[in-house]
Amino acid sequence: MVRPINSKAANALRRFHDAIRQVSFGIDLAPGRLVYIDNRFTLHSRDAFTPSVDESGRPLRWVQRVIVAPNLWNHRNLNQIKDRVFKPFADKEPATLSN
Repeated sequence: MVRPINSKAANALRRFHDAIRQVSFGIDLAPGRLVYIDNRFTLHSRDAFTPSVDESGRPLRWVQRVIVAPNLWNHRNLNQIKDRVFKPFADKEPATLSN
């Protein structure tokens, strides 16, 4: 998702990618499995995948994100569903993840 702007940046990005590959590992997520990733200390990504869909074409894959924060000020502009449950506004397009 990052594109270098020149050859120097391309070289730096390639070296960074090579360094990350040396210390990274994959986790196979199975239904019902919980994986906690602390974004303050961890870089993470996902591989491309072929989604599973039902007979109506709706995706069967479901991922729940949980954000742990010392206070809720940064969430003040989200739709509050419950006491500490928030949902992004429906009129905004969701971010797409592609390789």
